[in-house]
Amino acid sequence: MDELLKKLYKYQKSLISDDPSFLDVIDYSLVTAMIAYLLLKKEKSQLTVFAMRMVIEHLSIKRLSQHVSIKVKNDISLEVDELIKKVQQIDENLPYFRLDYLKEKDLTYHQIVNKYLSHDLTDEYLCLSLVIHPHFNSQLLITDCLEKEKVIDKLIYDEFSLLSKVEDLPYQENNVFNQEIQLLKNIQSNDKYYLETRDIIVNLLKSEDKLLSYNQGEFILISFKTLLELIAFFAYLKKEDKLTNNLARELVKEHTFIKYQYFQHEKFNIDEAYELYNELCIKGLKKEKFQEVFLKNYFGLNILENDKPQTYFTLVNNYLDKYFNENKEEILSYYLISQALSHGNGYLYFYKFNGLERIIFIIKKLINNFLFLLN
Repeated sequence: MDELLKKLYKYQKSLISDDPSFLDVIDYSLVTAMIAYLLLKKEKSQLTVFAMRMVIEHLSIKRLSQHVSIKVKNDISLEVDELIKKVQQIDENLPYFRLDYLKEKDLTYHQIVNKYLSHDLTDEYLCLSLVIHPHFNSQLLITDCLEKEKVIDKLIYDEFSLLSKVEDLPYQENNVFNQEIQLLKNIQSNDKYYLETRDIIVNLLKSEDKLLSYNQGEFILISFKTLLELIAFFAYLKKEDKLTNNLARELVKEHTFIKYQYFQHEKFNIDEAYELYNELCIKGLKKEKFQEVFLKNYFGLNILENDKPQTYFTLVNNYLDKYFNENKEEILSYYLISQALSHGNGYLYFYKFNGLERIIFIIKKLINNFLFLLN
């Protein structure tokens, strides 16, 4: 894979031009994700899973694009301009799901994966999506996702193994997050949920140091949403009442594993989740209705929120309101950009990223807040 990594790096650099084709635009994002994945395979972190998902999604868009005619500058670059304006206004209604120019505006990304790649890859895509979003933060699920790495390896090899030119990635060892990693490791706790989350964050920070060592800081911005949502969700689950706190965590745990089994077409049992729901809530949904809503909602606790599903945006927004009032707009803007750039829309090609030092500073502040939340 080292040779393929060098080929991808050389190819990525060759894609930059003043007049790119749509293939250039999508391949740039696709190759960015592939490089991150190959660099992070040994790290076995949430960012490895994040890169795997990006590979599948962008490859499906590439296949779709072979069936339509796309004017890059008139379509995508204008949407990036709109994206920046909406980010500046802290508008959560970003255009990153707008696939009008692909003539598939009524399809979701996972439906595009199903239509243009395969049904099996759609199942993998849904499982990967579950694991990179805030749920019960189990390394077990991350490890299970990474057992599918041979599927991703084959996708990369089949797509780009015939590239001939190679170039070494620049390397300079980087330990920007070493202090935060040590602080996290040194804290003792009897809180199993905290320790699970702590370990996932440690692996994530190690992955970010490796990306920085290979001059792949762009991917840290792309995946920024994962860390922010993870910590925001930890804060959301931290209830003052210990009994409610434990029940809520157990409900989220049930939701995570049930949805994972559901996406894998495995049998699942809703009984324990329904019992937890009845202990936490007096709304009294019938069991059949509970199952329907439980499988549809984002992270298990939406079902307790007066039938108003909480989105990832509102989760993050509320967290920042509480703990980061001074920096809220800046952090939220990076979150929205990360949300958009991670999807298969071609925006990454046109986005001018020059805020690496600032995003590193914000990540360090998030880690400090996570440590504060424990205390």
